[in-house]
Amino acid sequence: MLSTDHLYATRERVAQARFEAFQAWEYHRLLTNELTDQSERLAAPMQNSFEYVLTDRGLAVEQITQTEQGEVKTYQHVRDVLEKGLQRAEEQVLLHPEWYFELNRRRLELQEWQEIEAFAAGEHPEAYGLQVFSPHPDALQDDDIVIDGYNRGRKRTMSRTIIRTENGVRITSMSLDQTNYLALQESVAAVGYTLDADKSSEEILAQRYWITSPPPEGFEWTDVVRRAYDLSLAEQFGGEWYAGRRPMSADDALAFILRHPGPIEQHMRVVQEVMSSVHDAIEQAKLLEHHRYNFAAALGDLLQGKSAASNADAGAGAREQGRSFDPECSTLGSVAEQVQALGYGEVACKCPFCGQKVMVDPCASRIVCPECEAEVKDGVVKSRGKSQLPCLGTAAVQAVVEKSDPSQAENKKSPKKGDTRTLADGTMLTFVQTITIGGTNDFWVDAMTGERTNVRLE
Repeated sequence: MLSTDHLYATRERVAQARFEAFQAWEYHRLLTNELTDQSERLAAPMQNSFEYVLTDRGLAVEQITQTEQGEVKTYQHVRDVLEKGLQRAEEQVLLHPEWYFELNRRRLELQEWQEIEAFAAGEHPEAYGLQVFSPHPDALQDDDIVIDGYNRGRKRTMSRTIIRTENGVRITSMSLDQTNYLALQESVAAVGYTLDADKSSEEILAQRYWITSPPPEGFEWTDVVRRAYDLSLAEQFGGEWYAGRRPMSADDALAFILRHPGPIEQHMRVVQEVMSSVHDAIEQAKLLEHHRYNFAAALGDLLQGKSAASNADAGAGAREQGRSFDPECSTLGSVAEQVQALGYGEVACKCPFCGQKVMVDPCASRIVCPECEAEVKDGVVKSRGKSQLPCLGTAAVQAVVEKSDPSQAENKKSPKKGDTRTLADGTMLTFVQTITIGGTNDFWVDAMTGERTNVRLE
């Protein structure tokens, strides 16, 4: 009788190889997401590049999953995200007519994406690529209209360079600070076109600059566009410039991060530990953000020529100094994150007090709801506006209303020492009572960190 042991051994080896390939792919995907997040947090020019495959429904992010039957490919389509963004803008402009320019931008961005999909499918066969510029909105130049999704300090133009690939397209986005129109004219000239001085920000966004040849040897078209922008700024104001900023390293944020494998390895270890051991989604998100802050602090120190013994040490020092490493704007979901990184619009978030959808960046340092006038600054509720809900002095502000109303009877009961409360964002609080001369000292602390808060749930 013939032995079948060798067949089982072969199957085990194949299964092991597939599993290892999946692990490698999953790690690469996770690493890409983490580094993209950090490139947005660093005080350096933002540049990201993503590849999309063409399907019968348009361009999409391809995801590969290993199953017992082999590889399974799934696709997340970018157009779905852009169409939802347009729908939100249509809803919001009914309440806020002054935001019409934002609705116009969402329409232009969707049109742009449709043209990119047509390009990927074979249209414009003579073109090597496509260049698009998305300037800071003219309507926000003088702060007459407040939408916190835009960085007023940087007033950046997003440059998008689209190159056709064998299976779809590769899109590289780059931030050019200050939206200097003379410099922007030079960037447009660098790809072979003329930009009229009287064009509005939305008219520039609507322009399609088709590139008919490869870039000069040793360069990418993104380099050509940036160099033209910076040379114009140098002529106007003197000094050295990089992507519209000075002083600044000549490395874009992602390239800078990749030059420092030590902090990357530290961060990826803790990220994998958290994702494998913490299964509560809210708690996991909280821990990941804690470690991402540490990673950003370590990178920020390196950018300034300093170093720390570990990411955790850098994070501790940064917290003592009150430093902020908020990303430019990130949303949940890999496709949505890429749409944000490419500079397509911003998202609507829900006011945690009145429930109104507000067209803001949920990562913005200051958010004011136009309906109830509640204000959040640096993650702390400064005012509940017209809302009747109590003000929670906690860094967590999203979804407070949706899952846990502090005015409910349970939270109105007088707490006792050791009592716990869980806020809607997952923050667990413990009630502490200490004996002092003349009475007691009562307060709530974060159950995870032990830090005292000014939350009042009595």
